[in-house]
Amino acid sequence: MLVEDGRRQPADRVAREIDGLLEETVDHCKARERAAFDVVSGGDQSPIVLLGAGQLGRRTVAALERVDRPPIAVADNNPALWGTTIGTVPICSPAEAAQRYGESATFVVSIWRAGGTHRYEHSRRQLHELGCRRVTSIAPLAWKYAEVMLPHYTLDLPHRVLEQADSIRSAFALFTDDRSRAEFIAQLRFRLLADFDGLAHPDSDPQYLAPDLFVESDQERVVDAGAFNGDSLRAFLSTGRPFASYVALEPDPANFAALSDYLTSLPTAIGQRVVPLPVAAFSRRVRMRIEGTGSAAAALVEATGAPRDDDVECVTLDELLADRGVSFLKLDIEGAEPEALKGGASLIARDRPVIAVCVYHLQDHLWRLPSLIRSLVDDYRYHLRPYNEEGWDLVCYAVPRERSKLQAIRSHD
Repeated sequence: MLVEDGRRQPADRVAREIDGLLEETVDHCKARERAAFDVVSGGDQSPIVLLGAGQLGRRTVAALERVDRPPIAVADNNPALWGTTIGTVPICSPAEAAQRYGESATFVVSIWRAGGTHRYEHSRRQLHELGCRRVTSIAPLAWKYAEVMLPHYTLDLPHRVLEQADSIRSAFALFTDDRSRAEFIAQLRFRLLADFDGLAHPDSDPQYLAPDLFVESDQERVVDAGAFNGDSLRAFLSTGRPFASYVALEPDPANFAALSDYLTSLPTAIGQRVVPLPVAAFSRRVRMRIEGTGSAAAALVEATGAPRDDDVECVTLDELLADRGVSFLKLDIEGAEPEALKGGASLIARDRPVIAVCVYHLQDHLWRLPSLIRSLVDDYRYHLRPYNEEGWDLVCYAVPRERSKLQAIRSHD
């Protein structure tokens, strides 16, 4: 049985939880997906009202229009939006929507985003207190109309989880501390059952820099893939951790400009150790383009057609850092993390860095990325920590044994 810091792990109980989640058959799960929204809504005749006119709300309106089932209204808590529209769909206050449609419509909470403190339970309570009879999260609706709504980050069809049950069990075995195992199970439940309430609140520590997991180095060679506007560098500096070099990769032009501006504000002794590069980490050299430019969620898609000025140069970490080396690798690159790891396979095997990689951009990254790292390097410890509400900014830490603060040992009953 594993012991962490002297605490015995209830391995049998945890194994039963995993087995219980994965025991549903794929066919049963597919039937559950198809029926979930009809169960809560009472059937296809129920009108739909969305709560939340942000990015997800607008995306949902467009998707429902494509399947000829547009919402009759979008409610939002921002008074500045009341009386406006999303296309032809009116936006109103939650109170007005509840008064008009609380008895007849199904209210779908279309608020699910990184940043802020909102959780589904807040909106569910608000709508019930306003008298809305039928309230659901976005998940059952997305499952019903998966062809136009999914995948959306970790939200995808649950049966796809069950199809990878063996891979999930193998990845779960890599995690040895209580918090990580509990987080893995909660994240798995969310992917299977859309259990928003079961997700933990975020850690207060700086993202990517959990102080309890790995030993600091006074000669840290940091590689920050997905440097955005310098937010991770700010966090690194705020902890007072020393570093010998900091390579910041950010391909988005608007983000790179903001990063460059931030670097000019740093003391010379710090700024001269930071190397900003307008490239993306990938598995091969290729030209790509960015969707969602200027945002934290900017994503790469392979360029087609004639070259453009906004094409992005993608390189492998093996090539880019052959003469530099790395002791700390952060990857937050909007779903391209597997490709970046493959492109850094030799580097990772050679330098054995601490790796902090986001595992929330796609449903299977929770188990796929730890297993991928395990295939590249031996004798690492694996941990999960959440840094935002409801599954966002979930980070997997892969820590070489020699730098681990949580040394797993074997004991005998």
